[in-house]
Amino acid sequence: MVDAKPDGTRVFCSWSGGKDSALALHEAMRVAAEPRFLVSMLTEGGARSRSHGLSRELLAAQAAAVGIPIRFGAATWGGYREEFVRVVGEGIAATGARAGVFGDIDIDEHREWEEGVCAEVGAQASAAADA
Repeated sequence: MVDAKPDGTRVFCSWSGGKDSALALHEAMRVAAEPRFLVSMLTEGGARSRSHGLSRELLAAQAAAVGIPIRFGAATWGGYREEFVRVVGEGIAATGARAGVFGDIDIDEHREWEEGVCAEVGAQASAAADA
């Protein structure tokens, strides 16, 4: 897995609102990474998360509870990658984050996708175990 060297590294966390993204964020913080923002992808209408169907309001409340700003993207499955890259790229430009933390990077197909989108925005991809 990619080693993001998280001790003090500014990171973003791909945030589904579920247990895997929460664990990844927790582990990144445990090893002193500095979370700069969460990113959550919503359905094209912007009301619910693509991954778990959680409301935008619940995701915002989770972000507020952990004290980390959240950025939202909204897209169809067909436009997901492009929108994810746009939102993450804007977040990186605004915050100086250098690595992305993902809860599902242990799945080879997901890891390849995550490493690819991070490479597009000049970041590294990391797992909870790496962070």
